[in-house]
Amino acid sequence: METTNCSHIRESLIRRLSEDIEVSVVSGQCVFTLPIQSLDARGAEVFIEKQLGDTYRVHDAGITTSHLFAQGIHITEHKTQMFEEMARRLGATYMSGVFEAWCKESELQDAILSVGQCAAMATMEIASHKPIFEEEPVSTRVERSLNEWKPEYVKQIGKRVPVKGRKTRHSFDFVSFPKEPRYNPVALQILAPSHSSQAQAERYGFLVLDTEGLAPYDTWRRFAIITKAETWGDKSLELVRDLSEVAVPLVTGHEAEIEKVVPRVMEQLSTAA
Repeated sequence: METTNCSHIRESLIRRLSEDIEVSVVSGQCVFTLPIQSLDARGAEVFIEKQLGDTYRVHDAGITTSHLFAQGIHITEHKTQMFEEMARRLGATYMSGVFEAWCKESELQDAILSVGQCAAMATMEIASHKPIFEEEPVSTRVERSLNEWKPEYVKQIGKRVPVKGRKTRHSFDFVSFPKEPRYNPVALQILAPSHSSQAQAERYGFLVLDTEGLAPYDTWRRFAIITKAETWGDKSLELVRDLSEVAVPLVTGHEAEIEKVVPRVMEQLSTAA
């Protein structure tokens, strides 16, 4: 192949990667969504915090570990050691459920790519994971409940539904779409724990506020399920409640109860005036 053709392909690839990089600001931190797809169909999210002087902390805010937990994957000692070694080889660290790297401003690009790659590669666990009944993911329980509940007036229940906000793109875990306008669409989000419940609540808040008032999302009723609620702080729980029509805290060991709650709340929000 001619060198000119290779250069043309290179430039096209650079443009494509640039178009797919999204940036937002959450709690004073830059959040980059990279065009590095994980096995649970997400772009890798990387947070950047400026520290003293010329030092930056680059991390995934524990979101990767949280999504693995939501899929029913528990971070055992063996998995922790594997993630630590993977992070070390890629120029980062894995500690307390978070992939992170500390660097100077001149090293930011490498640190962002390193953490993003860690976040995406860690989801390889999803490909080989076969959850047993006792550790069935909350998302699986919710999906089953939604399918069993689905009434005649609901046309479709979408999964990982993308939404375009003013600043960036987001997604809801599930959205029910009615056949007639007299019923309400209901957007359901499962909030899994991370190293910071406040960060999770604020991330959800950014989704809500970034789409608030925009059609068609202004007609969607929001239903949040907060897993491992006993680990969340009161302020974080209150924030999620304020941003949702219904927020259900789910305490560890009581995951099965959500299968009874989901149909009742979906019916309530779908038919509310």
